[in-house]
Amino acid sequence: MSNFQYQALDKGVFAIRLASILPGDEEDPMVLEINHATISEESPITYLALSYVWGTATERVPVSVVRYNGNTVQTTLHITPNLFQALRHLRGIIQLSIPIWIDAICINQGDNGEKALQIPRMGDIYRLANRVIVWLGGDGTDRGEYALQLLRNHIEAVNSIVRFVDLEEDPEDPDNIDPAYFCAIHYEALHALLQRPWFDRLWIRQEVALANEQAVVMCGHRYMLWADFVSACTSLRGKNTDVSKSAEVQDRCVLVIELGTQTRQGGNLEYLLVVARKARCFDPRDKVYGLLGLTTEYYRQRITMNYDAPVLDVYRQVVEAEVGRGRLSILSHCDLSTWPSTLPGWPTWVPDWSNGASTSHLTTVISNGGLPAHVQYPNPHTLRATGLYVDEIQTVYEMCINPVDAPFNSEMYRLARAVIPVSDDPDVQDKMVDIFCQTICVDTYTVSGKGWRSFHDEATRHVKLLLATAGKPESALNHDNFIRRARYSCNRRSLIVTKHGKLGLAPAAARSGDAVCVLIGCPVPLVLRPIATGERKEVGGVGEKKYQVVGQCHLHGCADDEAVLGELPESVGTRPTSAFGSTVLHEYFDRASGEALPEDPRLPGFRARTRHLLRDSDIGGNYKAWRFEWLGDVTLQMLRDAGIGVDSFDLV
Repeated sequence: MSNFQYQALDKGVFAIRLASILPGDEEDPMVLEINHATISEESPITYLALSYVWGTATERVPVSVVRYNGNTVQTTLHITPNLFQALRHLRGIIQLSIPIWIDAICINQGDNGEKALQIPRMGDIYRLANRVIVWLGGDGTDRGEYALQLLRNHIEAVNSIVRFVDLEEDPEDPDNIDPAYFCAIHYEALHALLQRPWFDRLWIRQEVALANEQAVVMCGHRYMLWADFVSACTSLRGKNTDVSKSAEVQDRCVLVIELGTQTRQGGNLEYLLVVARKARCFDPRDKVYGLLGLTTEYYRQRITMNYDAPVLDVYRQVVEAEVGRGRLSILSHCDLSTWPSTLPGWPTWVPDWSNGASTSHLTTVISNGGLPAHVQYPNPHTLRATGLYVDEIQTVYEMCINPVDAPFNSEMYRLARAVIPVSDDPDVQDKMVDIFCQTICVDTYTVSGKGWRSFHDEATRHVKLLLATAGKPESALNHDNFIRRARYSCNRRSLIVTKHGKLGLAPAAARSGDAVCVLIGCPVPLVLRPIATGERKEVGGVGEKKYQVVGQCHLHGCADDEAVLGELPESVGTRPTSAFGSTVLHEYFDRASGEALPEDPRLPGFRARTRHLLRDSDIGGNYKAWRFEWLGDVTLQMLRDAGIGVDSFDLV
């Protein structure tokens, strides 16, 4: 047989191809019929959509196509083994009258022009399908069918309701295990199932997010509703933590819960890129393209799918789209340690989303007052941003406390001993320990709410005990909250001390002489590396240098807008009240009276210019929250008039 030849789709309508699996026994040759169809909201048609993993790109299995668009043909189409296995299992379930959309078959993968038209429509294809079928693979040696049935049993026991899937008669359950008695053998099967490649594939995020409530998960001959699958994984969280493989299962359950709770559309692209950073795809452009279906029209209008475009151009479009919204937070995801320096012309201000090994993103407090970005592009390789020079890194201490098997206590003791001076004054010692712990935990334990004080006490108690015992406490320290947070915050980072004596966390690539800066529009400080000659100004400027973006930084004392507005008067203090999204909220108070203050004492001159001032009744008494909204109206000239030095930074 000759190879299958695609006919062009009608570009004037929402045209797609649909494949029908012709009847046959499981071991019979696979025979397909392919037809063109038009779909729309107004005129829905009946079809299924398959969500699966392509598998090894080099292996192919032939299938026959005997009819194409109403015409008899005798052609061969080559597909991956995993897809072939899925078709064999589906053949006994799907009736001839129900066609199925499969990207590898229904899109001409050899035509980049067609891909550029069809791939942006994939979100709608999955959204309009009568049912999305998630194919995890065959039963295999890891007992995938058994594991899926365990999850189905579990959620049915939790709900006390049997919910049958109407693809075919519900199969007899040979492994009716009460979930209360799950043991190592059950968790090993569940772990193997949840480790299957489908869960780490990038494209599945939009495929299941946009699917309707009829979506099913299928492994071998068994299946269950996707919604029940997510519920079962949610229910398993926190159960039987002392059983072998249960901790690993729960970690994977977190991923399933994340997939099951994604927004259908309207998501922020930066956030989606962060949560999907380790997800896998063959084409690095798909790290962006595979998420556009979950974003807003704003992004889809500014990022055009073009598989002939260089990867750099695609990733640069992401930066430009975020800058267009007045935000530079996208720069916090740059990482010089994973910068693709071997690719000529790749600016350090363009994050490499194809590299999942980049430094983890820190949730931290606002450092720039929520001011909108002021950006220019002098040339395609330069981003000129406005900001403030804060400090210079003087000393860098490498850290190795992230891996689970790393010697946490000895490493934490080494770092604490290096930066906390010995003092006979217990108040001084306590203050330095507190600053060290706040730095290691990125100030997150200062958030008010249930347990925040115990977290604070846990961290400082842990470090004090290490200092008292030279890092070798006689008994185990059960300070899991502190250890877990410290391992995350310090992942691929170094502890730094600046010229002004401030402690901070910087990317592992940071070195002495790097600058700590706050760029207007970027909510967190950045480490920038000068790469050209120039005189640094004494106050608020850096001369005519060019800079590489090293990465996101946390600097103690460079939060709560201090980098832009300066330090508070000694008579005024701050205290945490609550968390606003990922931002720690404080209120100001008079140290003498203890009374809360209605405004930031550093900003009285700006208040009259605000257009949208929130009353404290609007925000539950969190006086600092209103500041973010009205600082958005502040101009650079207003900052300069207030004596706040700002300058331009050319990032390359």
